[in-house]
Amino acid sequence: MDTNIKGLPEGEYFTGTVGSDSFPYQVVKRTAHTVTVVEVDVKPDPDWKPDIKPGGFVGHCTNQAGQTWLFDRVRKPTMTLRRRKRGGWTHQGRRFYPDRAVYYRDFNF
Repeated sequence: MDTNIKGLPEGEYFTGTVGSDSFPYQVVKRTAHTVTVVEVDVKPDPDWKPDIKPGGFVGHCTNQAGQTWLFDRVRKPTMTLRRRKRGGWTHQGRRFYPDRAVYYRDFNF
C-alpha cells in the first residue's frame, strides 16, 4: 500500500482527491458495490518542513513531493463510496483510489 503517513494502523484504505490535494480514508465496511469509509486525521511530522522559495503566486515549495505526516485519529461520520459501472470508486463526483493512504497538500499556488 502506498502511504506517506507514519504510525498508520493496519487496515484497508482509500485516498480521495480534491483538486490537487489528497485525503486518506479507512475502510470500516465493504459490500460488492459499496465501501464505507471514515476520514483519517493527520498532524504535521516534525521531520518534514515545507521549503518555500520566492516565486509563483506566493512562493514555491521545492520539497513538497517528500512530505510526510503523523497519524492522529479517524474522524466520524462515515461516507459511502460507490463502484462506477466502468470501474473506479466515487462519492458525489469525487474520485477515490484503493490501496492508498496519502495525505498531500499542494503548497504551490
